[in-house]
Amino acid sequence: MPAESHARVLRAASAALSALWPLAVLAGLALGALSWVLVLGLVLFGVRAAMELRSGRRGVSAAAVTGAGAAVCAAGLLFARDAAALWYPVIVNAVLFFVFSSSLIRGVPVAERFARLASGKPLPAAAVRYCRRVTLVWCFFFVLNGAVALLTVLSGSLRWWGLWNGCLSYLFMGALMASEYLVRRRLQHAAAVQ
Repeated sequence: MPAESHARVLRAASAALSALWPLAVLAGLALGALSWVLVLGLVLFGVRAAMELRSGRRGVSAAAVTGAGAAVCAAGLLFARDAAALWYPVIVNAVLFFVFSSSLIRGVPVAERFARLASGKPLPAAAVRYCRRVTLVWCFFFVLNGAVALLTVLSGSLRWWGLWNGCLSYLFMGALMASEYLVRRRLQHAAAVQ
């Protein structure tokens, strides 16, 4: 298998583990095999973070998120603390907030980067302003989502932790994505009519 194919498989596997992290942690705890989940996470996240840094294609943000996952796994293994695995959603939201908010201060806002990649052409001034607002909305989402994730960790309830981090936060994220898509389509339609 060529190196690029290996890289795609590794990216897909680490993305799947990241998305399914709450379920993997709950299953690991229930089966008494959380250390295996942490080892798998450390390998997948660590190697992917190194690949992202080396390739430079996605910049520091993808490496930071996967690096955070590797750090959580390493902490859980080093200190033999199952609770370390519960902090992953909190840390990921903090990292994403930092990436999105710092893009508002310097450089190009994250939403604008995605819009430029998708369109392949320069964006009109109205679209640039819209992308800035969308990036700000995502900053608020990461603060709120991270705060609730933190409360679920501090509550000590695996039921609440699993419900929020494994289900409800994804539903809210999906609702935000769908809402943003509908608003964007409406604005594009209005601009085309004018």
